[in-house]
Amino acid sequence: MREQLLAAEKVTAIAWRDGALHLLDQRVLPFEESWRSYHVAADVAEAIRSMVVRGAPAIGIAAAYAVVLAVRARLAAGGDWRAALQEDFELLAATRPTAVNLFWALNRMRERLDRLKERDDPLALLEAEALGIHQSDREANLTMAQLGVELIRKHQGNQQNLLTHCNAGALATGGFGTALGVIRAAHLQGLVERVYADETRPWLQGSRLTAWELAADGIPVTVNADSAAAHLMKTRHHLGDSRGRPHRRQWRCGQQDRHLSAGGECHAPRRALHGGGAQLDHRHGHGTWRRYTHRGARRQRTARA
Repeated sequence: MREQLLAAEKVTAIAWRDGALHLLDQRVLPFEESWRSYHVAADVAEAIRSMVVRGAPAIGIAAAYAVVLAVRARLAAGGDWRAALQEDFELLAATRPTAVNLFWALNRMRERLDRLKERDDPLALLEAEALGIHQSDREANLTMAQLGVELIRKHQGNQQNLLTHCNAGALATGGFGTALGVIRAAHLQGLVERVYADETRPWLQGSRLTAWELAADGIPVTVNADSAAAHLMKTRHHLGDSRGRPHRRQWRCGQQDRHLSAGGECHAPRRALHGGGAQLDHRHGHGTWRRYTHRGARRQRTARA
């Protein structure tokens, strides 16, 4: 399974190349795939603050690489670089106070800094630590995916309809995803009939990011309104939860949706159709994204994205 997932990997959001951090700008997805390069820690801090990168694991990884950039700059500036580096740690810590992984990653980088010996190369060793944080997250997600597939097969060996909320995929992690990693593995094993992705207001991580990830992997996905999730679970049997807690033969998968669908399906009640958004509609070509506004039960196409 591990080899299958590695071979099928299509979506990544973080890369460290040639001494620079590269981030996929998640603010402009799904309409544009734009990578940004960062060479300065303060710019990475702004990327975290402005949600170029999002998802607790991804934020922690980005912060670890930002520390490497900060060390390089402080060493080049000379003087007491260790004391000056504290300013960079404080700047990064202030970017997203609720992201637990952010502080975990910063603490791990700080601890590695404290263990440096007199003849050590601080830049090389801290870069290795950041790479280790990134790789360990990928490995944890691969392991979770394999365990999740075993759980789904144990309780329901046939194809499942899965419901997921927010984005817990490759975009939010070092790779593959937590909940979406399990879904990806289940899809490779033929255990997924369709994924229902809650739109997840107000940032729409479900409709903009989760649906985009799944569509990129060829996994059938329908986006539905957050307020319609309970109705969907009531009317659609065999829905499941990536946390592995079956309820009335239902699974759920992580975290909720709006009238946006991949494949042209919508299970939201009419009163739930409101606001505007993006729809991935395979009826109009391969993965065509369109913008819509909603007025009551009517849908009006306003622009072709």
